[in-house]
Amino acid sequence: MPGRGMGERLAIDPNNNSILYFGARSGNGLWKSTNAGASWSKVTAFPDAGTYIPDSSDSSGYNSDIVGLTWVTFDPTVKTSSGSSRIFAGVASLGKANIYKTTDGGSSWSALPIFNSTLIPHKGVHSPAEGVLYVTFANGAGPYDGSAGRVGKYNITAGTWKDITPTQAISDNSYGFGGLTVDLQKPGTLMVAALNEWWPDANIFRTLDGGSTWSPLWEWNGYPTINRYFGLDNSLAPYLGGPLSNQDVSLKLVGWMIETLNIDPFDSNHWLYGTGATVSGGRDLLKWDSTHNVTIKAYAAGLEETAVLGLISPSSGTAHLLSVVGDIGGFLHTNLNTPAKVFATPTYGTTTGIDYAGNKPSQIARVGNIPSDTNPQVALSNDYGATWSADYAAPVPSSNAGYAGGTIAYSANGDTLLWSTSGKGVQISKNQASFTAVAA
Repeated sequence: MPGRGMGERLAIDPNNNSILYFGARSGNGLWKSTNAGASWSKVTAFPDAGTYIPDSSDSSGYNSDIVGLTWVTFDPTVKTSSGSSRIFAGVASLGKANIYKTTDGGSSWSALPIFNSTLIPHKGVHSPAEGVLYVTFANGAGPYDGSAGRVGKYNITAGTWKDITPTQAISDNSYGFGGLTVDLQKPGTLMVAALNEWWPDANIFRTLDGGSTWSPLWEWNGYPTINRYFGLDNSLAPYLGGPLSNQDVSLKLVGWMIETLNIDPFDSNHWLYGTGATVSGGRDLLKWDSTHNVTIKAYAAGLEETAVLGLISPSSGTAHLLSVVGDIGGFLHTNLNTPAKVFATPTYGTTTGIDYAGNKPSQIARVGNIPSDTNPQVALSNDYGATWSADYAAPVPSSNAGYAGGTIAYSANGDTLLWSTSGKGVQISKNQASFTAVAA
């Protein structure tokens, strides 16, 4: 869903936890609860429900909906007996003001000066000790789109903006910003995440002086030499891959689509961030400022937010379970208590079907769903899924449209494959001969 990483749209008043605000999508505006969410009323004084639509021509509605409000942030330093008086809210609108504030607890709202009318505010984080509001901006709703962005610092007392975008990002000029966090123990220390820096990896920037200077998590040292200022620990999620050799850029080690980024408000060494694959972070963040080298650890132990598209349990052998899933291919589980590495050679981002030969359970077939791939989308194993090879009886989908995805069935004796696809119907291959259409 476009804009799903923006936020937080749902916020609790730190000075009165019975008060909640919710910034809605689809042009439904700003809503408020005064009884801990039991009931809600629309904040009719809020002036802008958002106008940005990623793609108005999308008939499915997925990209043609109004993104709406993007975040609500309280200023806990200004309060009355009933709760916080000063609140900020971001809106997905272009060409006009898109950040608003109230100083009377939501009764009336006014626009902040425009920072950049070509950008959408993704995150807004208040730094109480500094008296500023930090905001990350991008020219798309994310998490997939966006090719430009900035980081803004709003001085609440002066009512003025300062552009504090990392100079490296300005030079790269190819991505926006999503994730944003401040260190409440160290005023002026904050971190921002590049949004849609797809190659070679996402980047995260850190400043100790309120944005005057920044240091990156990685940088080029004269392309193609890359300096990575981190080590990697994926022991809890080996399917993520790595660590790689120092100069290998074949995998995204930091992640992608980083819109959630947080420094523990009680521990400056502890940080977490969310990617399109997992939750990562570490407990040695202050080393960033001394040795400029931290350890990034995947913390979601064997957990991945994906769709399981097929499961088999061969009748013999050590392969207790084989799974095929969306986004990350699938797994051979020889031990159900520990995470496994993904299927490889060939590797399919999404694998849609799997089966084994009943009388020869070591023989297994799986189907990938990458229509632009230059590899066949059928893979075979003769050792219960430990190793694989592409089945070149299947046409390459990049030059033969329709030969991707679907389901596959192995005959009991392992000499025949039936492959059903939405684009080519049911196909048959005997003794690894070329797939041909099954006669009606």
